[in-house]
Amino acid sequence: MAYDTLTDFLSELESRGELLRVSSPVSSRFEIAAITREMSLQSDNAPALLFDNVDGQNIPVVTNLLGTKSRMLLALRVNQFSELADQLINLLSPEIPEGWRNALQLIPRLNQLMKLPPVESQTGRSQQVVRIGKDVNLGLLPTPYSWQGESAPVLTAGVVHAIDPVSGVRILARTPIEVTGSNTLALHIHPGNDLYRAARELSAEGQQFPLAISIGLDPAIWFASQLPLPRQTDPAMIAGFLRNKPLELVRGRSQDVQVPANAQLIIEGYLDATERWNSAGPIASPTGFYSPQESVPTIHVTAITHCSNPVFQSAIVGPPPNEDEWIGRATEQLLLPLAKLYIRDLVNLHWPRAGLFRNWLFVSIRKTHPHHAKQVMHSIWGLHGLSQAKMVVVVDEEIDVTNEELVWHVLGTNINPKSDCVFAESAADAYDHSCPERYAGQKMGFDATRKLPEEGYSRDWPNRVQIPEETRERVLNRWEEFGLPGSPRNGDSP
Repeated sequence: MAYDTLTDFLSELESRGELLRVSSPVSSRFEIAAITREMSLQSDNAPALLFDNVDGQNIPVVTNLLGTKSRMLLALRVNQFSELADQLINLLSPEIPEGWRNALQLIPRLNQLMKLPPVESQTGRSQQVVRIGKDVNLGLLPTPYSWQGESAPVLTAGVVHAIDPVSGVRILARTPIEVTGSNTLALHIHPGNDLYRAARELSAEGQQFPLAISIGLDPAIWFASQLPLPRQTDPAMIAGFLRNKPLELVRGRSQDVQVPANAQLIIEGYLDATERWNSAGPIASPTGFYSPQESVPTIHVTAITHCSNPVFQSAIVGPPPNEDEWIGRATEQLLLPLAKLYIRDLVNLHWPRAGLFRNWLFVSIRKTHPHHAKQVMHSIWGLHGLSQAKMVVVVDEEIDVTNEELVWHVLGTNINPKSDCVFAESAADAYDHSCPERYAGQKMGFDATRKLPEEGYSRDWPNRVQIPEETRERVLNRWEEFGLPGSPRNGDSP
């Protein structure tokens, strides 16, 4: 069953012993981030943290909400991430069966789809308290400063709600938003981002752009806002799919925009198309470095609404470990069936932890023809959701790409640098500071598959060494009998 509110999810975490309350006074200026960071470094199972005495205010702050695999699975109400993949691909690309008997098979799917679109209500918890106009003061929110070099506090867990002015499709997007004044925010967006495109289009037409920012959602909605969905796909519908319950929306109190009825807090505002974009930053990026100062649009805040006892959600953006890792792991599994629609013989994909879900991508394929691996590399760089991969390693289907140590071993042994490395000019990740020119750089691919004679390989390709499988199974089953310490290692090893 869906969690109606963030506090419902927090209550579930507390009952499971996965929420730690910090009641001693803490400062929103670096202390919340420092405590969260240290807890995450100490353990891969660090709890979610609820700070209920921040700057002497009565608005608690929660961090590390989805910082473990178990909490991410709980948020999505599944036992394994892969459970969502096949269901999602069926919803995004249903096959229409032929014949009336086969058409009956569509009825359960259509019934499910009819439950997914959001519904609009007249009232909601997120508007129990309303501050409009001169009563707006962003300084009353406990927005944390996370890192020393940031010039201002940053909303890191907010979801922007808007409508694409051309297609009319709903936009839900998580992006950093810097607090620059009592009623102004800096919206950090980059080319290729749906919000960026919409803002530029409205600016060219001289129109204002109404939007809202929700903070403190059912985590399934928060997750849906970060998925690289195909265009024309309503992310609110996907949120309903993840929750198995429609997303309930209400109209904004000062802007013509729909917002989640059960959010903890809503910030309403608009972008003024007649204004020049202003310099903002630096802020922390997902790479673990600061992003440079950049020109971004200003949000003029017209209203702040919230429930009667709100909880303020924040995420510590930076290098792992952090909760973005588990959001990335779930996204990875949902991307796989989408990628398989376009890339034949794709078996699996995996973003290694050190690559921060952008620099390295490991891919396994069922190799069928010469230069197949290189063909797959270029396909990946053309796919939304995977195109930010700066370096792609392609291995054969029997290699488990989630075994990162094994992939590094295969990469080192299976490539000849001169013939098996591919370079391509491409648009670069906005956060890639290694590029001499922002947004423009190179991609690199590594063909670590078994080479074919048609690929210029004239020698006999060797087989990998292995112990007979029946012997291995016998040893594992008798491990305790041998009196050996520890547990036997399962899976492949280099």
